[in-house]
Amino acid sequence: MGATGAGYISQDRESLATNPPFYKYLLVTTQAVAPLRIILKNNELRCTMDGLVIESISLLTLLEVGDVPHYEQLKPGDILLDFPGVWLALSEDWKGIYQHVLATPEGWYDELLLSRLLLKESTQSLCVNALAIKHLLASRNPLHNQDTYPELSKLWAAFCANVNDGTLSQMLASSTAFQEKLISEAEALLDFLLITHSTLRERQEGFESKHWDDYRAATEVARDDGSAIFSTYSNHFMLASVLLMHLKPNSPVLKDVALSWPPYLLYPNAGELLLIRTLLSHCYQKEGANFLVNNSEHIIPEHLLFLLDKSNSSAVECIAVKQAFFEKYPPQGYYPGANNSLENYTEYFDLVINRKSKRAGYDHL
Repeated sequence: MGATGAGYISQDRESLATNPPFYKYLLVTTQAVAPLRIILKNNELRCTMDGLVIESISLLTLLEVGDVPHYEQLKPGDILLDFPGVWLALSEDWKGIYQHVLATPEGWYDELLLSRLLLKESTQSLCVNALAIKHLLASRNPLHNQDTYPELSKLWAAFCANVNDGTLSQMLASSTAFQEKLISEAEALLDFLLITHSTLRERQEGFESKHWDDYRAATEVARDDGSAIFSTYSNHFMLASVLLMHLKPNSPVLKDVALSWPPYLLYPNAGELLLIRTLLSHCYQKEGANFLVNNSEHIIPEHLLFLLDKSNSSAVECIAVKQAFFEKYPPQGYYPGANNSLENYTEYFDLVINRKSKRAGYDHL
């Protein structure tokens, strides 16, 4: 992702190389979120701040709080309400999510929520409020078949049409021949996503020598090209991942996507980071802490911290991951491509480790 991934506010590119924006050094506490939120709400600057910054602030805020608030706990001005993508991807308050959906008829986060519902329905029946959300979203989002991936399109249509109490896992109990077609299409589609990331990274590297205005214009064109791809296949990417997690859980492409950093978000509201977080969790469940230790340099730091905190990881495992993280990235003022200083990441690792240690102590009582 590199130093351009955080979506800089308008500054001279030479000064950026030596003086990263102030939010690079920001410890996102309850008090510190406020000034950065002002920047994010400023329409003049919002276009140059991508979803990675919002993701960082939101995840670290939730990490400090220790829980995901209910909808009625969110107040005007809260970042989780102003930019609700992370909250919608993590909250289990389906009644509150339904209220949010009713209050946002423009459907800005519909694709993200459909992916979330797909992920949840793949393992369990949906609750009443989640089913109501699915019915509403299916009614206001027309289906778009993808001729390149016909079997995935059929399954997606079946998922959207099944708005009663059926689970996706029941749909997957099909013939072996059909499953093989699904696996083939799913792997091909996720390979296409990896190629897209790779192509955009190569284009981004070619922009580095440009003057700031030319650099920004070229980046916007590249981002638009990538966004067109991700918006076309957004729900199919999650569907392909869910299929492989169920039918071919050791498929190498799952790990490749989990560890693939886009140079910038292609289509934040459609759940690109939810997809990456989901696959990181899958790989961790399959391989354990060694997966995180061996690949920490390929994982967005906020994702790494949040996964450790919310999983069943032990304090010992968290310490091992912390050591690997800092061995690969010696202190240098800020972590390239992330939104916080290494010193502050130390505090967040220690926060997670202390929580795990306390929980282990309670378990022995």
